[in-house]
Amino acid sequence: MKEYKVDHPEHYNSHPSGVEAIDIVEYMNFCLGNAFKYVYRYRHKHGVNDLKKAVWYLKRQIENPKTLDFKPDRIYFGVYDALLEIMKKEEDTRVSQILDYIYYYSFTNNNYRELEKAIDLIQQLINEYDNV
Repeated sequence: MKEYKVDHPEHYNSHPSGVEAIDIVEYMNFCLGNAFKYVYRYRHKHGVNDLKKAVWYLKRQIENPKTLDFKPDRIYFGVYDALLEIMKKEEDTRVSQILDYIYYYSFTNNNYRELEKAIDLIQQLINEYDNV
């Protein structure tokens, strides 16, 4: 039986920032955390399928009234610092924007339009895959 590395596998920290998705998503709700991680790691794991999963989770967040008012108890400044590090090192400005929209929704205003903007940008990335 093949063994898989569970603690810090390569695709978890292969982003140029060195930040692992869990450093941010553990402070988000389930749908937003999953969307964030799928966008963040899509180039290092399952490509367009991960982008499609991210869209699915964002749409579910928008449609699910039980989680629309989710707010973390407090904003963790380390989380914001990690996001800034990711955004500094991210090569694709659309990915930076998507992650920022998800973060902003999670930790500030819960305005679903932020998630719709993220979905539009993810769809652009998906369309590029489909046209290759």
